[in-house]
Amino acid sequence: MIPSDLRITSRAIRRQPILAGISLLGLAVGMASFILIALFVREELRFDRFHEHADRIVRVTSHYEDETGIRSFARSYPAIGPAISNEFSEVVSAVRLQRWTGPVRYEDRRFNEQEMFMVDPSFFEVFTFPLVQGDPRDVFGGAGSVAITESTARRYFGDADPLGKTLVMADTVFLEVMGVVSDPPPYSHIRFSILMSMDLLRDRWAVAGNDLDATWTAGTFYTYLLMSSPGIQPDHDGRLAQFVERHVGDQKVTGVQYSLQFQPLTDIHLKSDLRQEMGPNGSQSTIIVFLFIAGLVLVISVINFINFATAHPSLRIASQILGINVMYYTLKYVRRRVRDE
Repeated sequence: MIPSDLRITSRAIRRQPILAGISLLGLAVGMASFILIALFVREELRFDRFHEHADRIVRVTSHYEDETGIRSFARSYPAIGPAISNEFSEVVSAVRLQRWTGPVRYEDRRFNEQEMFMVDPSFFEVFTFPLVQGDPRDVFGGAGSVAITESTARRYFGDADPLGKTLVMADTVFLEVMGVVSDPPPYSHIRFSILMSMDLLRDRWAVAGNDLDATWTAGTFYTYLLMSSPGIQPDHDGRLAQFVERHVGDQKVTGVQYSLQFQPLTDIHLKSDLRQEMGPNGSQSTIIVFLFIAGLVLVISVINFINFATAHPSLRIASQILGINVMYYTLKYVRRRVRDE
């Protein structure tokens, strides 16, 4: 607001303080509502985009079709990640995540962890979750190696250095802390407190006589692929269907047709509503509604402000000046926040 505008506005407010106060209060509420909604929309739109290779990461989803319809799942078989990585040249790296829950303790500190995952060593190659301590090449060097978040380290160890210390899971599994990871940001659909080596699960399966990397059942793994470039979809020429038929076999005789699809990482939060999602997702239609409401609230509040103020001649010019400036600077502020992110 330029000095001349400020002088006109302040003079009018002094003449009619009650009327001006009511007008400004309505405008302030409308402006605050607009900013809050805009910031919420910004947070929703930035989900999972902080990863360095976000535009090259896809999730493998599973789909079962029979006479009742199609059932779609966010999880898939454990053998799919290694097999796709070996057979598709477009795939740079694959990583699997298997959720795990249970009690974990260190000395007399015990917590029931709900956000643990078994992960492949390629986890830090695919995703950008910065390591505060430790080397990403050594974090999952053995079956008992784990990485924990900063907040988890404080819960168990306080201010002490967590590296090299041992956590005990379910009173039977000993886990050596080899790395400390920055807490996942609130706009990440992958939330974790402890990351364990997939070798731990592989050894357990081997004891039972099963090969984890060659199992085409037990579809409880989240599988992500890092592609060589953005926008690659190897299933456009039927190769993915051939891949499924080659490894899973023709399931038409069972009445169920199994298929795989690749889902872009940045589509998961707003465009995905599959079974067994990692957590509740947002909605693209909700974002559109909120954007409409935000714009409508701001416009109505400014119009009401101008109409209310112009009921008195001394406030007419001031209200028009103030309303225009408020809209201008509010939109400028929101645009700057979005650009900075």
